[in-house]
Amino acid sequence: MSEPTEKYKIVVVAILLAAAASLIYYFHTVRGTGVLFTHLFYIPIIFATLWWKRKGLIVPIFLALMLNLSYIYFRGDVVTYNDQIRSLMFIVIGFMVAELSGKIATGEKELRKSHEELQATSSYARDLIEASLDPLVTIGHDGKITDVNKAFELATGISRENLIGSDFLDYFTETEKAIEGYQQTFSQGFIRDYPLSIRHTSGRITDVIFNATVYKNDAEEIQGAFAAARDITDRKKSEERIKKLNEDLQQRAVELAAINEELEAFNYSVSHDLRSPLRSIDGFSQALLEDYTDRLDAEGKDYLTRVRAASQKMGRLIDDLLNLSRMTRTGMRREVVDLSALAKAAAAELQNREPERQVEFVIAEGIEVNGDKRLLMVVLENLLGNAWKFTEKHPRARIECGVTQVNGKSAYFVRDDGAGFDMAYADKLFGAFQRLHGTTEFPGTGIGLATVQRIIHRHGGRVWAEGAVEQGATFYFTL
Repeated sequence: MSEPTEKYKIVVVAILLAAAASLIYYFHTVRGTGVLFTHLFYIPIIFATLWWKRKGLIVPIFLALMLNLSYIYFRGDVVTYNDQIRSLMFIVIGFMVAELSGKIATGEKELRKSHEELQATSSYARDLIEASLDPLVTIGHDGKITDVNKAFELATGISRENLIGSDFLDYFTETEKAIEGYQQTFSQGFIRDYPLSIRHTSGRITDVIFNATVYKNDAEEIQGAFAAARDITDRKKSEERIKKLNEDLQQRAVELAAINEELEAFNYSVSHDLRSPLRSIDGFSQALLEDYTDRLDAEGKDYLTRVRAASQKMGRLIDDLLNLSRMTRTGMRREVVDLSALAKAAAAELQNREPERQVEFVIAEGIEVNGDKRLLMVVLENLLGNAWKFTEKHPRARIECGVTQVNGKSAYFVRDDGAGFDMAYADKLFGAFQRLHGTTEFPGTGIGLATVQRIIHRHGGRVWAEGAVEQGATFYFTL
């Protein structure tokens, strides 16, 4: 039945009852109609009963009819108007009792439905709580545990039945700290990432961080607190490992600083103590050649020339070793570097040294990288210097500097069409003092490419080479 119909139901029934009473009075008292005829006016009451859907009203209507019929049977056709009204009142009381019974039945049905919904909601909430892998606990205002989930049982080693009603503070290693967190929760309404340690009955300790908030009743009165603990045992172990690694790193940094100091001292010794005798050997050999040239035969002059060449080579080796050492220890200052401009400057320097050579430089424009400008200049000086050196036996040569893509990453290269090398020995190219050509064929100390590799590694890149004998070589590097 719709809400408007339900609203006016009693009014409609009252009108029907009043109409029935008026008709009975009119036909029975005024017109003197027989009793049986007046009972026809119970028909609208019966229809009203069926419309109202209260089957229980059939009983009082039936009793009212039986009451009137009993009057006819025992007293003859002597049913007074008062008897009829009494019957109607009996029916009205029946209507009222039926309506009240219906409302009680409806209330019981709604109450049962609400109870079932509450049970379903409670069961759903319980399942959510138990599904959490984090220990969950509710605490009353008195500090007593009111509920826990399975994860909290596992963390303490105590059953839910024994936990409920016990003191929340009994399960932590630092009671004072737990009290402080509990008080903070109730004073400000919540806590975030509060560190505590839960003690298991076996003695095992679980490091956790608590997040808690208070809950209130309808009157906004605080009833207790809901707390969730996150196990951070693994995280603390990781933090301890990181701390230990940092301590080891600091120790190694101290050791490295000491080693660098020793290297500085060694470099000073090499620069002064070793180079001074070499200068003396070279100087006195030259003096002998100049001052005693008329007393020396050709073989003696040849010996002195070789002594001078050896001492000068040793000087160059010392210089290259010092430069290699500096490339490893020198500080880096990263910035945007115009690699094309550096390559052009290095190429111009090479052409100024030997302007008679026919070498074509092809340098790509606009190559910009992020790195240490000074160190990258050393890289290009060595790579372009090698290309210049290994093309000297060709009357005309071409040296190219550019950029390409290798595995989706920019790779910078220096390419020449000179002597090249056998790829079977490519792994030896970047080792210190490793040479694929003799000094009589091409001069050098074998330090240049080792220096290049160290600088590129310091930039987080890699360097490699491709080539073939008498077909040139290409050196690639990434940053």
